[in-house]
Amino acid sequence: MRPKRLKLSAFGPYASIVELDMEKLGMKGLYLITGDTGAGKTTIFDGIVYALYGLPSGENREPAMLRSKYAEAHVPTEVELFFENGGQEYRIRRNPEYERPAKKGGGITLQRAEAELIYPDGRVVTKQKEVNKAVIEILGLDRNQFLQIAMIAQGDFLKLLLADTKERQGIFREIFKTGYYQILQEKLKSESGKLSDELEFARRSVNQYLEGVSVDFTQIPLTEAIDEIQNLVEKDQLDVENLSEKIKNVQKELEKVQEHLQKAQTRSQTLRTLEEAETKYKKVKIQEKELCAILKFQEKKQTERDGLETAIAHIQEEVLVYQKLEEKKKKLIERKTFLEKQEKKLLNQKLEIEKLQEHLQEDKTEEKMLENEPKNQAELQFQKEKLDLKKEELDAFVKNIKQYQTLCGNLTKFQKQYVDKTQMAQARKEEYDQAYQTFLDGQAGVLARHLNPGEPCPVCGSREHPRKAAAMEHVPSQEELDQLQEHLELARTEMENASKKAAELVGKVDLQKKQIMEKLHELEKEKMLAEPMESENWKVQDIQSQIHNKQVELAEQENKLTEQILDNTKKVKYYKNLQKQIQNTEKMIVEKQAEREDLSGKITALNAEIQTESRQLEEQSQNLKFEDGELAEQELRNLQMKKVQLKQQYDEAQKNVQKCSGEARKLEGQMEQCHKQLENLGEFSIEKEQDEKRCLEEIRTKQEQCLKDIQVRLAANQKALAKIQKKSKDIIGLEQKWTMVKALSNTANGNISGKEKIMLETYVQMTYFDRILERANVRFMVMSEGQYELARSIAAGNNRSQSGLELDVIDHYNGTKRSVKTLSGGESFKASLSLALGLSDEVQSRAGGIRLDTMFVDEGFGSLDDESLEQAMKALAGLSEGNKLVGIISHVGELKERIDKQIIVTKEKAGGSRAVIV
Repeated sequence: MRPKRLKLSAFGPYASIVELDMEKLGMKGLYLITGDTGAGKTTIFDGIVYALYGLPSGENREPAMLRSKYAEAHVPTEVELFFENGGQEYRIRRNPEYERPAKKGGGITLQRAEAELIYPDGRVVTKQKEVNKAVIEILGLDRNQFLQIAMIAQGDFLKLLLADTKERQGIFREIFKTGYYQILQEKLKSESGKLSDELEFARRSVNQYLEGVSVDFTQIPLTEAIDEIQNLVEKDQLDVENLSEKIKNVQKELEKVQEHLQKAQTRSQTLRTLEEAETKYKKVKIQEKELCAILKFQEKKQTERDGLETAIAHIQEEVLVYQKLEEKKKKLIERKTFLEKQEKKLLNQKLEIEKLQEHLQEDKTEEKMLENEPKNQAELQFQKEKLDLKKEELDAFVKNIKQYQTLCGNLTKFQKQYVDKTQMAQARKEEYDQAYQTFLDGQAGVLARHLNPGEPCPVCGSREHPRKAAAMEHVPSQEELDQLQEHLELARTEMENASKKAAELVGKVDLQKKQIMEKLHELEKEKMLAEPMESENWKVQDIQSQIHNKQVELAEQENKLTEQILDNTKKVKYYKNLQKQIQNTEKMIVEKQAEREDLSGKITALNAEIQTESRQLEEQSQNLKFEDGELAEQELRNLQMKKVQLKQQYDEAQKNVQKCSGEARKLEGQMEQCHKQLENLGEFSIEKEQDEKRCLEEIRTKQEQCLKDIQVRLAANQKALAKIQKKSKDIIGLEQKWTMVKALSNTANGNISGKEKIMLETYVQMTYFDRILERANVRFMVMSEGQYELARSIAAGNNRSQSGLELDVIDHYNGTKRSVKTLSGGESFKASLSLALGLSDEVQSRAGGIRLDTMFVDEGFGSLDDESLEQAMKALAGLSEGNKLVGIISHVGELKERIDKQIIVTKEKAGGSRAVIV
């Protein structure tokens, strides 16, 4: 991955827009980011990280804090980055959430955070989460991995250099994601403690169960106690069986006594029931005789009941006649009311017809006035189409002129490029010629060094050498000459390409100009231009001015014509609606007249029907017995009530006789049943059987209480025995499991007695640490000129604290090994820088071989002397081998003299900062 162009707008200390063309820094080597303290040097790296991942490089700043406090309100806060990865160019743009002036209505509005990623094939991704995911897929690195590889911050890695084992554990846990091993350690430790508690609890539970046994066995061994409890349980089980059999025999005796007692009680009850039934039977027979006499009296009234039936039927017929006459009267009244409404409706129809005829005459007069409007509509539409053609013709001409201007601008641009490429090619040629001449002169100097007096020259053959060629300080090599020749050929190719592009544009400009002239003549012939244009001296501005005036004139004509068309359209629409309205009105008049004639005939017929029905009602009323229907209904109700009373008296007498006879038969059956029961029951004494029952119940109660006591003791002993046996097995299993888990926990947590305390996570981290140190020492040996080498401490200071990640330094000058904390400030910087570079290489290697062609190193060079600075520069220069570009963020003055390519960041007096590439 390589940044190509970076644009920062109102971002951090940069109040306005800052654009950095990072391609000017070249493809490899070192460049310096320098400037005043606080001017925004590290912000350039922040901008790259924010563009890629939506967060700055530091952990103490949120995206919402990135807007520049010096920026003007209208300047947007955003970062745009063009970068290359795998030979493909991508563009990404982001802006954080911030407040800005509203575009409409004034006030302040919230600008939401946005992101946009454009792929080389033109695909666009816009949502923030989708963009973040796409960036990780493209680079193969998440934000943390990118920061660990791309940014070497001296302050952070000095902490790593001087950290102890515990601190390095935390740092490596974040970098190499070894937290899973720590979780495993904690789980093993927790499980070991949990099993220990369960084992202790199981041992205490066994003693509690022994205390619950009816006999105290807590003072004897567990196996002996289990045997004694089993013997006690077997004895109680035998006693339960014997007592249960005795209770069963007593229960049988009780059931036999209870049967005798039940018979004695039943005999006594049967005698009482027989006596009561005989008394009731005598009373029922007397009552039955009296009720039969009353029934005979009611049977003699049958003739009176039959006469009532005949009178009721006659009156019911007359009531029906009265009801029919009443219904006819109601219908007659309704028909008269309906007749009145129809006559009123007939009058209203006459008025409606007269009113419709008036409206019809008015509509026909208005129709006559508008009959020419449809013809006018076609004429106006023709004028509108003609005007539209003129406008389209002018718009097309204006478009051609704009295309001509664009082509002219592009031609000027490519002509300038051609001049620049020509000058570049000339400069490359001069550079190559000078280097080639120097190369030839240098070869002569090499030959001259080996010439001895009297020996022939290999070039001219002379044996005298009065004026030997002088040796030159720097002579270019054949490889450098070949590289300069390649640059020359590349410059010539670019010059030829620029010439071809300019030539192509000249042809296009001439063709476009010819087309404009031809169109200009056509417009003049059609008198579309106010003044004629000279063929050779015309100017685009003059043509545009005349065309603009003509467009304004056509627009005014169009507005006027549009108003006329709109007015005509309304009139035509009204004219068509008026025609439909006239047709509807004429149709309604015909329909209303037909309805009126039909209604008049119906009214005449209805009058005749009403008179006929009135005469019929009067004739029918004269032939009836009662004055009206209410009197007839009253008489009918009286007769019906009397009939019901007679019927009720007869039914009640008949029912009483049947009830009394049934009760007598029931008592006869009851007495017969009692005599049969007395014959089947034996002779038993209630008092004697009750005494026998009480004696047997007392015996059974005592036996049941004894059985219950034994059963309670047996259940408690059995339960305690089962739990004790189960717990004894559980204790053995828990002891085995606890022993295994405790051994694993002690190993994983570094708690093995007498050995170095190295936890599982630390052991894994030691592997990564050794790889980092191996990579770091490649550079540290260079920086220290072979004096120092970093090494992980093998032996712990003591076996009580955690170890494994301690760091020492080997001094090869005196063969000693000591702590890195004894290094001086400059030596510490070299060691921390080497360690940081080693960590970056390891993280990059673990990221699947992902390659970053850019890197940043932030500060720390101020503590180095000249020699150490030179060594550090050599190590950093080694980083840029191949196609890697390394940016050093520093304000150290010596670096400005050593590094040619620079990004200079300066503070503005008005507020904010700016950055330029030099």
